[in-house]
Amino acid sequence: MNMKNIYSLVIVLIFLFSAQVWGQNRIYSPNLRAPENGQIDQYPDVVLDWDAVTGQTTDITYEAQLAAKSDFSDAITFPRTELTAEFLEDLEFDKVYYWRVKAYDADEPSDWSEEWSFKVVSTVSVTSPKIGKLEYANPLVKWDTISGLSKYELQLDTVFNWKVENAETTNDILGTFSLDDSHSWVVGEGGLIKFYDGTSWTDQDGGTTENLNAVFFIDPDDGYAVGDNGTVLFFDGTAWTSIVAGTTNDLSSVYYVDADNGWAVGASGIILNYSSGTWTQSTPDNNDLFGIYALSNTNVWACGAGKIVLHYDGTEWTSEVVGSKDHYAVWFTDANNGWVVGKSGKIDYFNGNEWIPQNSGISKDLYAVSFNASGGYAVGKSGSVVQFLGQWQQATSLSEENLNAVWLNGDAGTMAGNSGTLIIKTGEGFNSTFAHILNVPFDSASYQLEDLPFGSNIYYRMRALHSQDTSVWSATRSFPTYSTVELKSPDDGLTDSDLGQLFEWKVYKGASQYFFEIADNENFENAFTFASDSTSINFATFYFDTKWWWHVKAAHQFDVSDWSDTWTFTTKNTVSLDSPEDNAKDVAFCPLYEWQEIIGVSSYQIWIDTTADFLTANKATAKTPFFQCNTPLKRETQYYWKVRAISTLDSSAFSPTWSFTTEGYTGIEDHFGDNSIEIYPNPNKGNFTLRIYSPAGETYQISVLDLTGKQIYQENRETKPGDNEINLNFPDVKAGMYMLHIKKRNDEVSKKLFIN
Repeated sequence: MNMKNIYSLVIVLIFLFSAQVWGQNRIYSPNLRAPENGQIDQYPDVVLDWDAVTGQTTDITYEAQLAAKSDFSDAITFPRTELTAEFLEDLEFDKVYYWRVKAYDADEPSDWSEEWSFKVVSTVSVTSPKIGKLEYANPLVKWDTISGLSKYELQLDTVFNWKVENAETTNDILGTFSLDDSHSWVVGEGGLIKFYDGTSWTDQDGGTTENLNAVFFIDPDDGYAVGDNGTVLFFDGTAWTSIVAGTTNDLSSVYYVDADNGWAVGASGIILNYSSGTWTQSTPDNNDLFGIYALSNTNVWACGAGKIVLHYDGTEWTSEVVGSKDHYAVWFTDANNGWVVGKSGKIDYFNGNEWIPQNSGISKDLYAVSFNASGGYAVGKSGSVVQFLGQWQQATSLSEENLNAVWLNGDAGTMAGNSGTLIIKTGEGFNSTFAHILNVPFDSASYQLEDLPFGSNIYYRMRALHSQDTSVWSATRSFPTYSTVELKSPDDGLTDSDLGQLFEWKVYKGASQYFFEIADNENFENAFTFASDSTSINFATFYFDTKWWWHVKAAHQFDVSDWSDTWTFTTKNTVSLDSPEDNAKDVAFCPLYEWQEIIGVSSYQIWIDTTADFLTANKATAKTPFFQCNTPLKRETQYYWKVRAISTLDSSAFSPTWSFTTEGYTGIEDHFGDNSIEIYPNPNKGNFTLRIYSPAGETYQISVLDLTGKQIYQENRETKPGDNEINLNFPDVKAGMYMLHIKKRNDEVSKKLFIN
């Protein structure tokens, strides 16, 4: 090669290299940041975020695309922006979106970034009240907030679209199947088979006492049931007959693609295949298998113990370990959407390529799963129910028994479980006269319900709305409301009660008023009824030694509760004396009589006599539970006394009769002291009697002072030997305590004087 040719070749290579370099983009594609690829539960106002890039100029802009199809054939291209984010709004609920970004250096574009996807939240996640928790008539509903909304809607009703049926059996129901709302079957313990025709359940004879664990129907005239010890039964539209399938292993699940192709699985990994009248068996894995689902003859799934999931592609079975717990049931809606459910509430989802864990929201075992076009249910231990509405949410359960089976088909549905538990779907619900929708502000995280019916099951659900879309309703949750009020005091069965009582009960939240009713008979005939806006009421009964019944109910503007439990009490029959004590000695000859108060009485009657037959009794009436004598008694004399209580309509029996002996003169004659002076009555209205015992006729100085020391009365009185009674009257003196001083030569006695 001559130099000219070499030179020409070099020129060409330089040109080609330069063209290649200058033909490359001068700016890199942005790195996407959020939402992360595959992220779910995004809000409809999601922000697309990416990293900034640099170029050869300072004029850097970005162009984002959003699409509902992964090939971006329906993409929306947003105007170029200097920001590294795109603020979206009004995205559709429960929808997967794809997005990507390219950068521009001036007008020179980069390549597109990676293509990421995210899914918008499907509906509202309600968190409170807890399902099944007793609530008052005004519970607070709470939920996880969603941004980008115009409002929430909260729907309430007192009826549900599932109802408990009387299966007329106590046997455990282990399997169920529904063709439509007039063709459903359940099978179970001891060979149980029942059929539902849309009106009632009837028994069918399977000719076996083995436990039947699963049932499947292709049409009303073509069905199968499988059970323990290799039991396989066939139904031809008229009767069940036994089929020999070639195994004695317990069979747990059965599924048919059509009348000529079906599968059953069971203990020790056995798989039975039915094909045009012939049964074959295989054991690709020795773990117990609990669930089977067939999309077609070449796409069959099974699951079981050991976290095993098996797949059949028409040629062979392959197995893999999925998740962290045993799987009890499997369901597919299509080749790219499948679920296995199992121990500890674990759920794993198949997206066509891989299994992904999903949060069920519970930790109790799930034994069965089923889907229809609207969503799915999984059921399990202790009545656990979760519902799939784009995401799994705990839903209302109507039983606390283990639910072993669920089947959905169109509008028909059946749940079944232990002890004959049977629950059927009855439409969409929320259609009673009580059903209503509440509008909730978009920025709220809670809503205070008011005036709910007493003693009712309240079913509720929520959805989210914005200007372009409305989410599906959340899973239906429920709670019962307290049916009535809980009483507090007086204690039920109280005896020896006062006539007057403070009746108390616990607050019923959400009630605006209470009704109190009391009667002297358990049928509440001629009862007394009072309204109260507080949780207590004072009431005095009329009769002594009488049993009373009482109860309370709550009310608000729309409803009145049932009556509470009825409590009783029995009123006192007599008075309990306090002093002078029975058989007391040396009692002052003008004593103060005291007894225990009976609340609710109008007065007391006291009888005092020197004989126990009270034939010549001194009788007096007191408004208070004490009585100050107004006439001195004889010294060294035995007296008898008793008291009874008086109400507006009745009087009690007299108390037991007590006696006492008055003091004598010993030690008093030669000494002027406290025992020489008596005031009665005390307290008084300013008119009282002063008794002075004087051993000899002498002069006494009497003075009265108030508490400031101011003297309001003074007088000298001459006395005769023995007892002297001096009547004093201060009509204009203010009520209060005063000091009465009585002085004889150098001796002085002071007494407290009470004027009321």
